Amino acid sequence: MNRAKFTDRWHRKFLVRSREISLRILSALSFKKSREWTFRRCKEWILLLQKLSIDGFLVDAEGIWNLDESGFRLAELYGIVYTERDVKEAVGYVKETKTDRENIILMAMENAAGKMPLPLILYKGKMHIESHSGTHTTLAIWAQIHRG
Repeated sequence: MNRAKFTDRWHRKFLVRSREISLRILSALSFKKSREWTFRRCKEWILLLQKLSIDGFLVDAEGIWNLDESGFRLAELYGIVYTERDVKEAVGYVKETKTDRENIILMAMENAAGKMPLPLILYKGKMHIESHSGTHTTLAIWAQIHRG
């Protein structure tokens, strides 16, 4: 039995025959972290912020820091997919893999005053300690947690 060959020519003819379909670039991401934000966890987070505010920790904008590892998508997967015509962006979702966000993490930090020191790159199994005292007045040391 002859197998079909999906060459560039075949794909072009398919698009000519199917006017309602077009080619788009697919951006697929793993959203494991988003499932962890339940209603209960959000409520706990809001209560923690309220307590910090009452205790006076949120008064000085220079001292309010946000550490974000989710803002950087290190393992994006791209490919070409068929979609409905006029779709601007095709988004796909992939299952979490064991190596997803495990081998490398990019940690970004910014305070409420808009200052942002250089990001940290944390590698699996490596201890990384760095002082960011040169970028702001308070000494801050960040270290990676070993992951098995």
